[in-house]
Amino acid sequence: MFAVEYLVCPYCKLGWAEKPYTVEKYQRNGLASAGLEALRKEDPRVAWHTAGGHLGASKGFWSTVGEGVPGGYHRRALCEHVERHGGLKPFWRLKRR
Repeated sequence: MFAVEYLVCPYCKLGWAEKPYTVEKYQRNGLASAGLEALRKEDPRVAWHTAGGHLGASKGFWSTVGEGVPGGYHRRALCEHVERHGGLKPFWRLKRR
């Protein structure tokens, strides 16, 4: 079993992935890599990042799964359209350009 929290802004084509989790019995078998790849295939134009810092052993994980990925799963602040992991702001709250 694999799970990940993620959020995608359709306006900026930016995505954030956080807290990937694989049941211990299945860790180190490529489930997380496959799960993240499946997300990327949903819309290949999205550049993927994380909002948090990477600690300890997770730095190696994110570095490996980020190879060749637009955005590389590097840390990036949320865009103006997205509130804290809560989703998109209502259209009437967006800044006009």
